This record gives sequence, structure tokens and C-alpha cells, in this order.
Amino acid sequence: MRNVILTPEEIGINIKLARKRKGLSQSEFADAIGKSVRTVQKYESGDINMPLEVLNKITNELDVSLEDLLSEEQPGTNIDTFADIFSAIFELENAQGIKLEIEEVPVSDSRKVLAMYCDAMEYDFQYNKTFSDFLKEFRFYRESRENGTIPEDIYQAWVKKTLIAADELSVKSKDHS
Repeated sequence: MRNVILTPEEIGINIKLARKRKGLSQSEFADAIGKSVRTVQKYESGDINMPLEVLNKITNELDVSLEDLLSEEQPGTNIDTFADIFSAIFELENAQGIKLEIEEVPVSDSRKVLAMYCDAMEYDFQYNKTFSDFLKEFRFYRESRENGTIPEDIYQAWVKKTLIAADELSVKSKDHS
């Protein structure tokens, strides 16, 4: 990992993600570090810089290291094995409001692939359009990064922004009892 000084906005994103992973509201977090909710909002948006002593309070409250807040690592699950991939697919299958389809799709006269997709027009599943729109945007950013039309930092900024926006949409597991 290379050592890079992040912008206040990027540090704020990392703080917000760590706070949400710990299950704290902005109000609870503000109380815990002795700051106002408005100050926490400014920290998370990158509007104000934090002194080192405040960063230390934040890392203690969120149970993260200073490196965790200042690093470029992306939040999420490590995928090291096929079991991790399969587990993610099983979780998607259980998500309320999303209906995934799997279909064999011809890509040439002699070749077919299996594709997993959601139908944005499936009105019984309220999040299918959101998921479909994300996949289109993901394809655009991934292809743009791969062909060099956007730099890696723009791609990573899009990833972080997308994760924060998506964090506001709650998808609960279906009850299978």
C-alpha cells in the first residue's frame, strides 16, 4: 500500500462509512466525541479539517486506526474464495425488493454465457431499477477506467460516492420462515 495524503472529503467519507459500520447515528457519534452534530456533519463532508486530538477521539470511538481513516482502501467485503462470491450471490438472492434472473445468453454463434441480471421494469421489485441503473453506471466507469479515458482516482471517487449514496437505501432480507 502506498502512503497518500487524502483530501478532507475523502477522510470524511471514511469517517462516515466507519460510523455507519459501527451503527452510530451522527447524534450518537457527536455525543461520544464531544462535538455538535453540525461539526460531525462538517467532518464527514470534508468542510473542516480536524486536529490530531479529534482524529484520535474519532479512531477510538469507531474502533479503527488512523491509517484506516487516512488510507485509500475501499470498504466492503474481502473476496478471497469462491465461497465468498457464492455467499454474496446468496445474500443478493435473499434481498427484499430485488429479483435476480439467470439466463444463458449467446455471445457468438458458438458460444453462450450465463448472465445474472435484474429487469428494471419488474414493478413488483422496487429496487430492480436502482440495481439496473447501478450496473449500467458501473459498466461505464469500469470500461472508461480500463481504456484510460478516466484516471484511477476519478474511478475510486465514484466508488466511494456510490457506496455512500447506496448506504441510504435499506434492503432487508426476505423472511424465509
